[in-house]
Amino acid sequence: MRFLMVDRVLSLEPGKRIETVKLPSMGEEYLRGHFTRAALVPGCLLVECMAQALGRLITASWDYKVAIALTVVEDARIVHDLRPGHPIHVVGELVATQKKGSIGRAVATAGGREVASVGRMIFGQFPHPEPESVKERFRLLGEAVPGDPLGPPRA
Repeated sequence: MRFLMVDRVLSLEPGKRIETVKLPSMGEEYLRGHFTRAALVPGCLLVECMAQALGRLITASWDYKVAIALTVVEDARIVHDLRPGHPIHVVGELVATQKKGSIGRAVATAGGREVASVGRMIFGQFPHPEPESVKERFRLLGEAVPGDPLGPPRA
């Protein structure tokens, strides 16, 4: 199963900042068969949401020429009462980035309150063999790719 925890990139400043949104619904595969009385968004998926946002920022910052692997998560804080149906806004920032790795932090909010944060995420990086395919995949997902004259595809 693939967890796509970013529905839309709202803004992206390569090397600096990203803002994304995810709208978890009751139809999400990870909720099927769980939480039969009151569905909750699992805390680990809130961390995944922040990791995917920062991963997109790192990838865009390196012109889609790197693949990344999350290696460390520190100072994570999560609320345990977020229900599906509330948009999750994630703001991620790069603290440092260099050829072999990047460090970022992120905050997720829903309904005007903080639902998760990570003080530090460390990502390892290595060259991606097909950067153009990565750029195209992000463009097809509706993400505005910096420097792409076509921008996101039209609906």
